[in-house]
Amino acid sequence: MQGLAISNKGIEDITALEIRELLNAKTELKQGCVIFEIKNLEDLALLCYKGQSVNRVLLLLDKFKIKKLEDFERISKIDFSEWLKNRTFAARCEIIDNKELSSKEIEIAIGDKIDAKVNLANPDITLFAYIFNNDCYFGIDFSGDISKREYKVFLHRNDMKGTIAYALVRLSDFKEGIFLDPFCGSGTVAIEAALFGSNKSVNFYNKTKFPFLKFLNIDLNTFDSKEKETNIFGFDELFGHVRSSKNNAKVAGVKINFFKKEISWISEEFKEIDSIATNAPKLARFSNKIKIETDYKELFSNAKNALKKGRKIVICCNETETLKKFAENAGFKVAEERDVNQGEEILKIVTFLKL
Repeated sequence: MQGLAISNKGIEDITALEIRELLNAKTELKQGCVIFEIKNLEDLALLCYKGQSVNRVLLLLDKFKIKKLEDFERISKIDFSEWLKNRTFAARCEIIDNKELSSKEIEIAIGDKIDAKVNLANPDITLFAYIFNNDCYFGIDFSGDISKREYKVFLHRNDMKGTIAYALVRLSDFKEGIFLDPFCGSGTVAIEAALFGSNKSVNFYNKTKFPFLKFLNIDLNTFDSKEKETNIFGFDELFGHVRSSKNNAKVAGVKINFFKKEISWISEEFKEIDSIATNAPKLARFSNKIKIETDYKELFSNAKNALKKGRKIVICCNETETLKKFAENAGFKVAEERDVNQGEEILKIVTFLKL
């Protein structure tokens, strides 16, 4: 059997890493998703519950090239008796980088090929088609949309999805020790680091939300393990952002030290930081460019003295050339650059290594 983990384009390798860690499974990277081997359906349930980089998890039933609606004729050959006997279903679709096909038309085409009772409002089984360009992946939706974070009660205009924030954490090579987000905003990056570092599921307080619970009898408490202590810090120059971060962390059930940032954050407590990852202020139409450049300069000036040699800073920012200038002056080199899709927006992520 195979599963499909739908991800954001640009972090498929992070999703594959997470799958290997959780399931010890063989993975195959595709655009915007990862195919992986599973031993049983419980593997899918585990990934749904504990995955932080995943948008949706499917039991993969078929994969094929698609150019027109008639290509869905092949799903009429799939034996759905195990899944749809005495159960209702609905068809759903997500399309990325393909403007020739319509989600609504595809959902109707899928429904026409299946002889079972439809319930669009509350189906027992959701059949899902994920289309990236001309690649179609078809299967049973086990998770629903798990990219949304329930802890995001207080928002920030420069916020990012939790799945991408988690990717920043993993790119920083954080596992244990001191982790810092120096532009915490509403706390998303720091919270994802705390969840990962403590081994606590992002869905710990939402164990009843998964579609697979309608057809799979499993106790998600068995996937929980003893939480580990973490040492996570978040700064922001605005007290309102610090307060929002604290409140969001409380909802997430993680312990993080958030406080207002001074110009210098060097202290005995921060002499040897292990990892830094942040969603930095971005230059926009009404931004103060001088202020943003000052923020970047201070970041690398402080990190030069606080970050351990050979460790990384991961920054999401649209002013990458400015970042590189200050990083080089402070003794950092570019280790990696990547673009990540967040809806229609392309995020620029740069990883710097301290020399």
